Amino acid sequence: MEFEVEPVPSRKLGFLDVSILWLDLGIGLLVFQAGALLFPGLSIWEILFVSIAGSLIGSLLLALTGIPGTKKGVPTMVSLRPFLGSMGSYLPTVLNIIQLIGWTAFEIFIMADAAFRITGLDRFLWILFFSAWCMLMALWGPLAVIRHYIEKFVVWIALTITIWLAYQTIPRIPSYSPHGMPLLYAMDFVVAMPISWWPLISDYNRFAKSIKSSVIGTVAGYTIANSWYYFLGAAMAAATGQILTPASIATMYFGSLALLPLIADETDNAWADIYSTAMSVKNMFPRASGRKLVVAATVAGGALASLFSPETYEWFLLLIGGLFVPLSGAFISDFLLKREEERMLRLESLVSWALGIVTYFLIINYFSWLGATIPSFLVSFVMQQVLGRLMR
Repeated sequence: MEFEVEPVPSRKLGFLDVSILWLDLGIGLLVFQAGALLFPGLSIWEILFVSIAGSLIGSLLLALTGIPGTKKGVPTMVSLRPFLGSMGSYLPTVLNIIQLIGWTAFEIFIMADAAFRITGLDRFLWILFFSAWCMLMALWGPLAVIRHYIEKFVVWIALTITIWLAYQTIPRIPSYSPHGMPLLYAMDFVVAMPISWWPLISDYNRFAKSIKSSVIGTVAGYTIANSWYYFLGAAMAAATGQILTPASIATMYFGSLALLPLIADETDNAWADIYSTAMSVKNMFPRASGRKLVVAATVAGGALASLFSPETYEWFLLLIGGLFVPLSGAFISDFLLKREEERMLRLESLVSWALGIVTYFLIINYFSWLGATIPSFLVSFVMQQVLGRLMR
């Protein structure tokens, strides 16, 4: 059942399992890298504030959007069918496949870059290696990875190394004048990271024993990890002056050794992207082989890994926020309307989502000081309530 989209017959993940899963998925070199985007735009105290506030907001949205999938025991894209219609759910499915292949490419690149700095071996060889490793993890199945790889091994080593990095970094943060990045605009960057996971959340939380375990475990685990890694990523950039996170870590005492467990932990992020790509495709083609789709997703992500750059990463995060924050607003709103019947297409849901997208990018481009996350969420949420009741 782990490679099928039908409701799972048994639930095996408790509160602790869910908490550790999302704690671990909130840890990663790419989260460090996203935090580095906040420097030198904000002061270090402003960075701490937006890291915590943005992580809490994003994690709440992440957890709430996982409720329908957890309740029915189905992957996220399948849970969108009552909201958008069976054919309407294909649009976010396609967008999710694109973002997941993009995330896979970013993850593989950052691991290859870190391994290159340790060994000096060509990045392309490391791209091949990590692509193969993450593909094997995806083929192993989510329950096995969570129980035997994440919970027993990588998350604890990664947290230990993070304490060592913080010990070296925080005392070295220099005094500097922030460049005046709008506070709410910066928060959009932070919220974008947990939001990028919500199209995947029910791919894993559908195995949770209860909705309570799913929601509280997700919020607790992801808020802690995302807050800490955003802040520390910015702090490392300030302390070392390096743009790329692997370069920052490599300059520290035993930095090369510290990269090894962080690389190991990064593999489960790429694993989740690859596995969920396959699950998303199966929303449109349920008879397709999940394992063959895993192989195809890995090849696509690995092929794109050489195109990564910090500049690409910045617009990629904003694009994800612009597409999926409004979708979460409309989706949560529709869930409150308690419409369970499934149709081919729900135009009112597409309209609510589209209005939220327009709101997000108008604010980002012309009124960035307002912050686009909350306004676009509210526009989609309210419009879905209005249009949903009119259609009813």
